[in-house]
Amino acid sequence: MSHQHSAARLIALFCLLVLALPARAAVVPTGFVDQLIVSGIAQPTNFDFISKDRILVVEKSSAKIRLVDHGVMSAADPVGIVPDVETGALDQGLLGIAIDPRWPSKPYVYVFYTAASGPNLHLTRYALTGDLTGALGTGLALDVASRREILADLPDDSPYHNGGTILFGKDSTLYVGLGFDTFVCSPQDVHQLRGKILRIEVKNLPDGPGPAPSYQELLPPGNPFSSNDDARTRLIWHYGLRNPWSFDVDDRNGTMAIADVGESDFEEIDVVSAAGRNFGYPVYEGPFYVSLACGLTNPPELTMPAYSYAHTDSTKSYAVIMGGIVKREWFLTTGFPDSYLGNVFFADLYEGKLRRLICANGTCAIAPPVPGQPEPDAWATGLGVATRMRFGPDGFFYYAVGGQLRRISNPTPVGVPPGASAEATGVHGAWPVPSAGAVSFRYALASPAWSSFSVVDVRGRTIRRLEPAAPRTAGEHAVAWDGRDTAGNLAPPGVYFGVLEADGLSSSRRVVRIAGH
Repeated sequence: MSHQHSAARLIALFCLLVLALPARAAVVPTGFVDQLIVSGIAQPTNFDFISKDRILVVEKSSAKIRLVDHGVMSAADPVGIVPDVETGALDQGLLGIAIDPRWPSKPYVYVFYTAASGPNLHLTRYALTGDLTGALGTGLALDVASRREILADLPDDSPYHNGGTILFGKDSTLYVGLGFDTFVCSPQDVHQLRGKILRIEVKNLPDGPGPAPSYQELLPPGNPFSSNDDARTRLIWHYGLRNPWSFDVDDRNGTMAIADVGESDFEEIDVVSAAGRNFGYPVYEGPFYVSLACGLTNPPELTMPAYSYAHTDSTKSYAVIMGGIVKREWFLTTGFPDSYLGNVFFADLYEGKLRRLICANGTCAIAPPVPGQPEPDAWATGLGVATRMRFGPDGFFYYAVGGQLRRISNPTPVGVPPGASAEATGVHGAWPVPSAGAVSFRYALASPAWSSFSVVDVRGRTIRRLEPAAPRTAGEHAVAWDGRDTAGNLAPPGVYFGVLEADGLSSSRRVVRIAGH
């Protein structure tokens, strides 16, 4: 397929985004439910989680940031409109958002967009003000005056293939997906920021507004090209990609799953743990060699796709892959069964089917069907034109489609030990809330069990293990948290969860930590 053919697919895609009718519930396996969270979102391109109950969604053409708060659109809507966004065509607009993992002590959002003022893609940081912890039930506001450029000279050569997803990994570094269109061999050139995934460090940047830092100031430890003479090259994490619009990182082990949009013949999923991988485009598309005048018949350190599928014939709707979502750990009483941990989910924009992959050693295969699965190789059907999908901090699967934000969940508690009661085993109290000092938790075990108790933040990261895994008796138990992390430092103000793990059952209780006087 030519670039013109690829562009035509994207034109059709965004026509669908504009004209799509409200989505209906997808057909999902037995025990799962597809639910509407909120509707009335114009061309949603991406979203991120402040917590399990508060989600920021960005709109492509309006350049609005919108807050979904406990299942409804915030009364203070929108949070704000990002200035200087080019919204005229195809892959242009407000494309990505990521929330600073230090929230709310650092109430920053990072946005990725095509700029109206020049031929560049921008990664920009803004501060949000207002109800940062959600304790007041009111909204947030974008402080336009707080604007700090992070990367202001990323190439935007055409309306196509601009990537868009940005997200923080488990080590709090920020990953940025960049596509390409005009310069055919640029994904293989590590001196060009096209067809790449970047990894940058933002936590050391000063507060407040300001210009973009140098590339060296954004360099985190561990990047694969950190000793290269070219400062741009030092920021590259992976290369040899066409348009890695959608990717995710497993919080457990750092494994990255990338959905790379193909051109003529193949769509692919790349699943890797090591850095500096070359996925071969444009010398390779999917698993096959393509003869192009790049002077590279054998690209260095080539990593083949973990999974790919062909554009087989005109009756197939396969066109643009979306997803590559790695299942995260969870910490609430409901979620996907443990057998799904580490699985990769993906969908094709034009097909509306969600598929589940089991992966090992860089290779993935369609998972065996589960009870009630609508098709042997499709875990769910009827998703419509889903533009972004990912697992949330509650362990549920979220996706944006047809002006809606939807969620697939398993409302039945999973992993309950035999003979135990899901209502009896769990965290039943936390006090005082909010607190500037110590917090006490009360939990119960319906029967003797191996259990542990931890404090985690809104991203699911363990702040402090209060009780190690050990056998404990049935009945009520109490445990206290002094407000400090594992290193002995006071945890910053924000939302935390006391989490009980008991023989496979997970239960939690939300607490709000406020600044002391």
